[in-house]
Amino acid sequence: MHIYDEIFSTSPFGVLVVNCKSKTLAIEKSNRYIDRLVGNDINCFNGSHILDRCIDEKKNITETVALRNQRGEILYHSLNCIPINRNGNIEQIFCTAVPNDNTNNIIDSFSKLLTPRELQILQLVLEGYTNKYIGISLKISEGTVKKIIYNAYKKLGISSRIELAKMFIH
Repeated sequence: MHIYDEIFSTSPFGVLVVNCKSKTLAIEKSNRYIDRLVGNDINCFNGSHILDRCIDEKKNITETVALRNQRGEILYHSLNCIPINRNGNIEQIFCTAVPNDNTNNIIDSFSKLLTPRELQILQLVLEGYTNKYIGISLKISEGTVKKIIYNAYKKLGISSRIELAKMFIH
């Protein structure tokens, strides 16, 4: 029996082990929660570079990350990454992903105020993307992105990315 087997079979939240032995990170083992949420898409965890930081800093790192599920919806989770150090090398990272209900509740309340496009763009803003990048990825002009953000901020009664981020701080 593997050391993690009981955790994987009983956890109501996401549990996964990331293999770090090769240059390419890969999900080595995950429970049903992770399988249903993101499948084997390791890239969904690296938007924040949390896995790379865990390896480089050789320490536990916890932060809120936006995970895009297989249906394209963004769900916020508190991701805790623990490096497994063997003989001075990080060979694996043990991770837990717990839904951040406060953040997800805020996003749900946003969806009552904002258009789907405004919500989509604000989620990308919260992930740290620039207006230019958002425009390119959505195939719209940077000016259109700015206008949509302005309209969304107006509806939320805020005026900056900082104020938007502060809405998610407990």
